[in-house]
Amino acid sequence: MFGPGKPRYAGYTAWRAIGRPVRELLPWGTGFESWGQGARFGCAHIGGGRVYWFATRNAPEGERDGPLGSPSGPKASLLGYFSGWYHPIPALIAETHEEQIRRDDIYDREPLPGSWGRGRVTLLGDAAHPSTPNLGQGACQAIEDAVMLTRCLQEGGEATMSYGATSALRRYEDLRRERAAWIVRRSRAIGRIGQMENPLLCGLRDAVLKATPSRLELRQFERVVRPQRSG
Repeated sequence: MFGPGKPRYAGYTAWRAIGRPVRELLPWGTGFESWGQGARFGCAHIGGGRVYWFATRNAPEGERDGPLGSPSGPKASLLGYFSGWYHPIPALIAETHEEQIRRDDIYDREPLPGSWGRGRVTLLGDAAHPSTPNLGQGACQAIEDAVMLTRCLQEGGEATMSYGATSALRRYEDLRRERAAWIVRRSRAIGRIGQMENPLLCGLRDAVLKATPSRLELRQFERVVRPQRSG
């Protein structure tokens, strides 16, 4: 609908996996995210003895790991990248089966400036506003789209479904456009901050984050997760 524009590469790649450590490396109900210089690591216990984890690293677009089990394979590479990071990061990587590790370059798109559709066609979720995963909002925003689209279609009842669907779709797009664009841009900005490489800038970043009052952090978080109202 909007041409074959290429997604924009965020400048870093990500590895993700679900491991089942043989020993308790992360207590149930806990998780964390750690930022370094041009790299990040995060994890969360998801029950059943399983731990989800991700790792990011600045890298050229399209770069790939070597074969499984090789010195350039994903597991060996990650153990090298994160060897000096604190416990349990290296252990989580080491105790994950290598075939469970997947790697993806990170992309998004600039939010569409106008309508998401034409006539009786519209877009939803990543088709309309793909974002980097830094806010964990990809699927969440698709759900918000679906809820808002349903409300807009229901407002006119049977008449909307028969004759007024076009106006309902444009209303849905108008209601969702600003919030979805903010999520895309905010997520990209957080990724840039998290992937900083310069040691001085990283030190400044860490000092600012440490000094930020928790109430301000919660206020920012609330804007991300607060349900959107129609109207």
